[in-house]
Amino acid sequence: MKRIALFVVLCVLAAAVAVGVQAWRWRERKLKEDARNSEESAAENTAAGRLGLKTPPLPPHPLDRRIALDDALRLEPDRRFLLAARELAGADVAARFSDGRWILSLGQ
Repeated sequence: MKRIALFVVLCVLAAAVAVGVQAWRWRERKLKEDARNSEESAAENTAAGRLGLKTPPLPPHPLDRRIALDDALRLEPDRRFLLAARELAGADVAARFSDGRWILSLGQ
């Protein structure tokens, strides 16, 4: 009977050691992965800051957030179109967004 109890205790101890080793390895992998992810994120943030790709934080209210998102993602008029308009008008052309549409102004 003592041998069976000793065998069971050794099996439980071996299982606990195996689980502990796997947990330790998982923790080390997780720490390395977190460090790599933070380095990549820092590099992306640095590059985005240099390129001017960062946008201001969005407001908490959904309607204000929608307006801010529309402003951030709005495409500007094509440069070629503005150059053609300037060439046809013979004066400088300025584009501004107002009331949901683009407005071109001459000679400012």
